[in-house]
Amino acid sequence: MRRMMRNSRSGLVGFCFLALALSAIRVACGDGIPRYQLQVGQQFVFHGDRTCKPTETMVEQLHSDWKVDVIAQNSDGSWRLLGVIDSGGSFSIDGQGSGHVERVAEAAECDLYPDGRMKGLDDPLVNLPRLFPRLPGDQKQWNDGWDDLTADHARNIHFQDAGVPGDANFHAITATPRGGIVGVFEPGSVESYRFDRAPALVSHIDLATEAPDQIHGEKGTIQRTAVNKLEPQVIQALLRDSAAYEAALNHYTTAMVSASTPAAGDALKSTQADLSKAGNALVADTLSDASGNAPDLKNVANAMIPDPPSPADVLDQPAPDWQLKTLDGVTHSLKEFRGKVVLLDFGSRGCTWCMREIPQLVRLAQDFKDQPVQIISMDYDADPADVKFVADNFQIPYLVLINAGTAPAYPVEGTPTVVIVDQNGIMRRRVIGYSMLGYEEFRADIESLLKEKKPAPGASG
Repeated sequence: MRRMMRNSRSGLVGFCFLALALSAIRVACGDGIPRYQLQVGQQFVFHGDRTCKPTETMVEQLHSDWKVDVIAQNSDGSWRLLGVIDSGGSFSIDGQGSGHVERVAEAAECDLYPDGRMKGLDDPLVNLPRLFPRLPGDQKQWNDGWDDLTADHARNIHFQDAGVPGDANFHAITATPRGGIVGVFEPGSVESYRFDRAPALVSHIDLATEAPDQIHGEKGTIQRTAVNKLEPQVIQALLRDSAAYEAALNHYTTAMVSASTPAAGDALKSTQADLSKAGNALVADTLSDASGNAPDLKNVANAMIPDPPSPADVLDQPAPDWQLKTLDGVTHSLKEFRGKVVLLDFGSRGCTWCMREIPQLVRLAQDFKDQPVQIISMDYDADPADVKFVADNFQIPYLVLINAGTAPAYPVEGTPTVVIVDQNGIMRRRVIGYSMLGYEEFRADIESLLKEKKPAPGASG
């Protein structure tokens, strides 16, 4: 705006430019409420330096670079974003010795609305909502504060206007994690945003932990370092990459649900290879510069490619029966759920990935609450107080059983492990470990069994 004023040749022209600039700010920020205003072809570059403490003895120094490309504007007013993170760093244990944190490059895509709502498949590592936080829905929310549930449903974020009234350059916004996994295992960090009025975009984020020795909290900064313009041919290539990855992911998900025979297993390996190829192309092209020159990604891990289930995960054998108690002392057995699809979740409070998985299961319980489906937590915690703490914190709506070494042996090699049992008491699928696609995969498995209703002669359990 100052540049335009200097170039003006009269006070009248200067006043017109000023009026137009203020009008643009009002449009971008909704007469005082911040709003995103993006353009197809923009590329936003961010750099972050963070310190975090994954355990009581380990400290990580992490650096991350994001590139976020605006590749399309949708008919509903949202913009299609492709984002990629390239991260690495070092770690030390007890202040002695050090090592390198694996370099990882991973992509995500979503649709962003002017108020910060997001639709699509984001990834916790890329974490696009961190760079494009949710904005208030109206003036009342701007005055009172507003909330947003993270894409993995693992925590709620409370936002608050923290700026100085009448500031003409930027909005100051604080974001504090609440609920879900925050109260159990990962407190996260309070984030302070600078949201520039022009351009209508975050330019700086400060990360701070509430206590210096807080486990899993972060401290550091994330800074927007550039806004570039993509060439038309680069945009077209990214659109092709995005469509190819979505198609490969759909094929992989479909193949995973039906992978119960050797032939289906071979088909799954083929679709997994196609997904890996499409995912790597998406990462490389999104990390490219504005002219399409790709960086060297040799020996860089791409965590967005899921591992296919092994033949050992396709069980097809009777599930052992058990009799376990709830926190209230009520005894249940597996037999009483015959005729229902049963999802058994094996985990404990001390397992961070188990805690991350619970919000996925809460969503599933809500989705299938009126259908013959039973989700059961098989909690390994020896102290009932831990079982209760987790159940209360997440407001778990499904059955929670105390399973401290009392249930028959199930094929559990680590936690979290999910075992899905069909209506006839046959274990059909085992899933070991946390996956960002867990909710989609579990849902697809359950829906497949509900449609199947296949008898299983000689089943027991």
